[in-house]
Amino acid sequence: MIVQNLGQIKTMELPDSWQSQDNGRPMSPGMSWEVNYTSTAMPNTQIVFKGRGMPIDNASRQILRYVLKEKHGQELSSDEIVALHTVMGVATTGDNQYTNQHEKGSIEGPSFFLNKISVEKLGPKPVLRVEGQFSNDYFYDGIVYPAGVAGQIVEELYLQSLDTDDFINSREVFDAALSSLTWRL
Repeated sequence: MIVQNLGQIKTMELPDSWQSQDNGRPMSPGMSWEVNYTSTAMPNTQIVFKGRGMPIDNASRQILRYVLKEKHGQELSSDEIVALHTVMGVATTGDNQYTNQHEKGSIEGPSFFLNKISVEKLGPKPVLRVEGQFSNDYFYDGIVYPAGVAGQIVEELYLQSLDTDDFINSREVFDAALSSLTWRL
C-alpha cells in the first residue's frame, strides 16, 4: 500500500496488512495532526505520522539545522541532546535522562529513556533518528524532521509498541517503509 501526502512525506510504502486508523483530523496550518497505521497481526503496535502544528522557536530551529547539517552519521552529544529538547518534544522524547535529572520512575522523572539519537539521511533529507522507551512501557523508534516554511514546524514518523516481540518484529517493516519514503521538497 502507498501512503501519500502526510505533511512533508510525499509517499511511503507499507504492507497491506497495516491499515490506517485515521481519526479524520484535518491537516491544517497551525493544527496538530496524527495518522496511525496498525497491523492486524499486532494490534498493540502502531506506525504514527505526527505533525505538531505550532512553529518551534528560532533558537531550536537553528540548533536543529546545525545538527542535521553537521552531524550526519554521528550520535549526538549530551549537550546537543539538551539543546534539542524542544525540537524532540518537551513532554515526549525530549523529556529524557539528559534533559531531566530527576530520578527515573519518580513523578518528576523523565518520561522517556533515550537509547540512541543520531542523524541519518533518508533520500536527500537529513533527519534525527531517535530510539528508546517511554516510562509507560511503549518502545519507540522514530524520525524527527523539519517541515513547513523554513523548517518552522516539526513532524515525526515513528514505530511504537507495548509488546517487545511485536516491536522487534515490526522494525523490519518500519525500516523498509523509511527506505521507500519520498519527500515533498
